[in-house]
Amino acid sequence: MEDEKDAAVEEWLKGEGFIAATGALGMGGDYLGIVYVMHIRVPYGLIDFAQETRRGGWAREEVDSIILLEDSEYRRLERQEAAELTVDKLAMQRFI
Repeated sequence: MEDEKDAAVEEWLKGEGFIAATGALGMGGDYLGIVYVMHIRVPYGLIDFAQETRRGGWAREEVDSIILLEDSEYRRLERQEAAELTVDKLAMQRFI
């Protein structure tokens, strides 16, 4: 499994299209050429969102960061009371 992951990263680093990964991909690595960061579902909090988005732009290029939510997830987020959320999650809710 690790060999497959390493091979996928190597192909991607050569400029072979896109790569889908968890936040673990960026741990300990600064990859050049990342100009799009896509978040599927609500990030854990605004701090995580900022750190994941910052994985792009290491060559000083502009980065587009997109959050994809299902309608039901967005409505649930809208209904959540501020008192139920940590400060970090509340900041993410307000950002979205």
